[in-house]
Amino acid sequence: NIIVADWSVYSLNGLYTSVLKSVPLASADIANLVDALVAANVTTKRKVHIVGYDVGAHVAGSAGSYMDPKPGRITGLDAYAAGYGNGGLDNWLDKNDAVFVDTIHTCGGGYLGLDVEYGHVDFYPNKGLPPQPTCQDAATSGNHFDVSSSHAAIQIDVN
Repeated sequence: NIIVADWSVYSLNGLYTSVLKSVPLASADIANLVDALVAANVTTKRKVHIVGYDVGAHVAGSAGSYMDPKPGRITGLDAYAAGYGNGGLDNWLDKNDAVFVDTIHTCGGGYLGLDVEYGHVDFYPNKGLPPQPTCQDAATSGNHFDVSSSHAAIQIDVN
């Protein structure tokens, strides 16, 4: 079973400062949903696998931090760095948020993704740096916000 959480209601104004402040709200909603599914004997927390991309990776981690016991697994796909520095905030994804946390870093090196290891296992395809295969080089294109390399984390996870 798959559940997709559309948390866009928390980011309607499009400002990342507002989006980052909404991470705990969206996370609490997801944690409450999982708790309700567990209470209804639909699943167990050990069977729950939360996948989050970009800021959603931190939403996944924060949701896991609200849960006791922890979910079985969280996968962070190129967790967003801006506003998180290289960690240290309470609501960012780390290995304490689930029994097992794996991450895929595809747009680090000062671009969009975090460079630090924050999972039990951290994957760095092509050293975790842009450009990823089939993506434009942000350094030569002049577009340092080219999200193609960040999106590569999704393609890698799905494949």
